[in-house]
Amino acid sequence: MSDPMLREKKFLKSVLHILEERSHDRNSIVHQMPVRGLGNLVYGVLEAVKKHKKFLLDILIRALNDTFSSEVIGESMKALAKVLKEVTEKDIASSFRDLTPQIWTCFDN
Repeated sequence: MSDPMLREKKFLKSVLHILEERSHDRNSIVHQMPVRGLGNLVYGVLEAVKKHKKFLLDILIRALNDTFSSEVIGESMKALAKVLKEVTEKDIASSFRDLTPQIWTCFDN
């Protein structure tokens, strides 16, 4: 995720598109890897996190709803922790209503 080629706009969009496609996979291992990759964007391409925050949050919130794999949910929580450190309250305002109940459910379980 920290490859300099990723910072070029054309490669970043391709990678984001592939990760988004794979995040819909029914196989939990295949589903878990793009969620991890999206969380690792914080370390490699921080400006992408800030630019595509709504896109990232939507995928990570959807991964919290995975009913088949606790590993995917755990990976999503880790990725959300990384992403939420880098965005402001204003950035997550629209996603806050979707995010809060999912996080509380994870903590309750």
